[in-house]
Amino acid sequence: MAYKIFLSYWTGALPEVRECRDILKQPTVEVFLADESVREGEKLTPTIQEAVRECDLFTLMWSAGAKGRPWVHQEIGAALSQKKKILPILLDDSKLPDNLRDVKYFKAHDDVGAMRERLRELVRSEAEKKGYNELAAITALGMLLYLALK
Repeated sequence: MAYKIFLSYWTGALPEVRECRDILKQPTVEVFLADESVREGEKLTPTIQEAVRECDLFTLMWSAGAKGRPWVHQEIGAALSQKKKILPILLDDSKLPDNLRDVKYFKAHDDVGAMRERLRELVRSEAEKKGYNELAAITALGMLLYLALK
């Protein structure tokens, strides 16, 4: 069984998101990107809702660009309503939306070493709870963080 990551982003960051997908793609990790995971002719909303429902971790790459994008807010709403673990990564100094104001986040521009350690601890704990390959989950999120900081 694969560790499933739903990656929420705005399309202005698509080149970085595709690079992330390429690095994360491995037998034990699946990454959902709406731009590529939804086939032409499919309805976006039910496909995205199903992907959020099935994910092990909802990762939000937040920035000023994501702030005004309705799809990003709909994805956040779906994750919240399904009580998914949400991992926000701030790509700039933009504040998270009010409905995530009490969710601990990572700042991509803070102490990178300390942030990687905290991230490893979080993922290790989550992977163990769910019975997934811990190394695969840590590698996936470590690469996601690396790309966010690039």
